[in-house]
Amino acid sequence: MVSRAELWRGRSRTEVVNAEAHQGGRRAPLIVTAIAGAAERESKGDPNAANPSAGGKYRFLPSTWFGYGGYSRAEDAPESVQDERFNEVWVGGAGFSHWGC
Repeated sequence: MVSRAELWRGRSRTEVVNAEAHQGGRRAPLIVTAIAGAAERESKGDPNAANPSAGGKYRFLPSTWFGYGGYSRAEDAPESVQDERFNEVWVGGAGFSHWGC
């Protein structure tokens, strides 16, 4: 099995998600691999990650988070709420467009 670091090297996020989804001859659910890839890329999976412009596990911008779940900032929300918001943004048609390289 190829390590995640090896998958990321020199590839776009879409390529990595597709590679992770097909490892070992098994197809993992795309949203699961997308979540893992985005979280690793943005914050090393830390739901408390924060900087002045974005925060949380997926480094949500305030304009994307927009008080979701009653939490003013993503990093203040539990990890499960951050995962839920990521799913909504992804499934809502944005895909990785909110998480540019």
